Amino acid sequence: MQTIFITGCSGYVGSLLVDHLSKREDVDLIVGLDKEPLPKIIQENKKLHFIQKNTASDWEDEVERYKPNIVIHSAWQIRELYGKKEQQNAWNINGSHQVFDFAFTQPSVKKLIHFGSVASYGALATNSLQYKITEKTQLRKSSYLYAEEKRVSEVMLEDLYKKHIKDNSSITSAIVIRPSSITGPYGRKRNNFSLQNVLSSRANDNIFAKVISKVMSFMPITHTWVRQFVHEDDVLSIIEKLSFTSIETSYSVFNLAPSGEVIDGVKMSNIVNKKALYINPEIIRMAFFISWHISRGKIPTPKGSWKAYCYPIVVDGTKISSVTGYNYAYNSEQALTLSKGHYL
Repeated sequence: MQTIFITGCSGYVGSLLVDHLSKREDVDLIVGLDKEPLPKIIQENKKLHFIQKNTASDWEDEVERYKPNIVIHSAWQIRELYGKKEQQNAWNINGSHQVFDFAFTQPSVKKLIHFGSVASYGALATNSLQYKITEKTQLRKSSYLYAEEKRVSEVMLEDLYKKHIKDNSSITSAIVIRPSSITGPYGRKRNNFSLQNVLSSRANDNIFAKVISKVMSFMPITHTWVRQFVHEDDVLSIIEKLSFTSIETSYSVFNLAPSGEVIDGVKMSNIVNKKALYINPEIIRMAFFISWHISRGKIPTPKGSWKAYCYPIVVDGTKISSVTGYNYAYNSEQALTLSKGHYL
């Protein structure tokens, strides 16, 4: 029987992982950690032991008692905290260090899975729409804090792995996944400030999202605006596959993005029923800057994020299929548009 430790268990992906993996007969217990209270979907889950703490706090002794076999690190402060970079760094970087160190020093833990991001490849004007980035591509420093903190966390993970493997040949195997934009029916209902909900005027609760939805009668795009989406069901199935299947290498990295056409600006504007309007990236940069400071961070357009809206990061996500045999159930457009999946 397996015991799984999941950080960020109250978040979008974390809560679905708790629900999904708890249905396996060979999973005896899930220890979940999050600074936020549990969402409704897992409040009554009988296999879940919940610890309401931040990853950067003192949780190790309590988790150690349950002797987890698998650690899945999905906790992250994604939305940048306005004027609180030190606090965010403590949560994301220091907290990740504690999770990694715990996984590498606990004899019971056999596998660590860490959520990275394709954003860490860097959204640059020199990126090509034709060339798909593979896992061998070096991550690049970024002014976009989310992308940079994800990059730093990966560097830290690999350094810790190399340090511990010198002392212990049977060290925990480490797996990094770098998903493209995760979406699906559950995610769209949960996140009112998702790009699709804002553009299609389906943002109901957040006042800033509602204002943007009403004001924008068009969709601003650049000539290199592009997105890749991966369905939430595919992410859950891939994490399950990685958790319970042996991988030949003890340190592995996988992009998560289905094959097929990507979503360009024109296609996206058609999906959200708005006219596409080509705008210079510098104008988008200025709009992001003004929105960020006027709303004091309520509109998620922090420094550097404009590049991710203007310039492409197109990745090759086929490695996961060749290594594990898993085939994506949904392409990018289906992940974005279909009301289909396990969590309707």
